[in-house]
Amino acid sequence: MRVDKSLFDLDKIPTDISGQGGKENIFAAFFCGWKRINAPLHDWEYPDLNKTIRIELKKQSGIQWFDSGKYYNLTLEDRNIILLFVMHKKGSIDKIYATTIGEFIDWLTQNHAKNGWTEEVMKVASEFRLSYPTLQFKAQVNIRKMVQQAPNLFDIVYSK
Repeated sequence: MRVDKSLFDLDKIPTDISGQGGKENIFAAFFCGWKRINAPLHDWEYPDLNKTIRIELKKQSGIQWFDSGKYYNLTLEDRNIILLFVMHKKGSIDKIYATTIGEFIDWLTQNHAKNGWTEEVMKVASEFRLSYPTLQFKAQVNIRKMVQQAPNLFDIVYSK
């Protein structure tokens, strides 16, 4: 398991996450004991024995857009950040999946190059970000479809 389910309060999953935006703040009770962080690659941190667990929260009903420049030349620490995909239907959470950024990016570069998931695109996007910090290169991923295509890439943290 990429992340221990006991680190979350599954009884405090928000009941309505409809609307735009990341919704990180309404997940505070779910992330009981975690520290809210505003970092480029993660939203939450949890001190766990000899390491800090880092999580990036992604909320969507299916398709998620990613700024591909953020994922170029990741450190080992960055590759181990947990992506927590909170899946919903009309604002009601039905699944929560977990994977690591490293596994996620590796799979996309091997299977979705035609959608812009290549080292070349990520490198160019990263280089442009240096000169134009607010510029983003967006590449899409249909998370529900990806889970069907690569189920071993994801752990199920919650299922309604």
